[in-house]
Amino acid sequence: MFEFKRIGCPTAFSEGAEQAILQASEPAQRSAAEICLVNVIPIQPALPTDPNCVFSIPEYEQRLRSEAERHLQTRVQQLTAKGVQS
Repeated sequence: MFEFKRIGCPTAFSEGAEQAILQASEPAQRSAAEICLVNVIPIQPALPTDPNCVFSIPEYEQRLRSEAERHLQTRVQQLTAKGVQS
């Protein structure tokens, strides 16, 4: 039987992504493999497309990054509780 060492698992924090993490955790547990969670934060346009819209791009990107890190940390804690490295 093939033994996994690392399993890449992209996530967008959707229900489907949650199911993918759940499915990846089963072979990870059997093989003592590490799950590498990946989330991509989209690049924001340098200028708003609506001239009436005013917001700070760096602050918005920081908020997106903070939320993604919080979600990822939650998933890592859930996997750790199952005995899976991440």
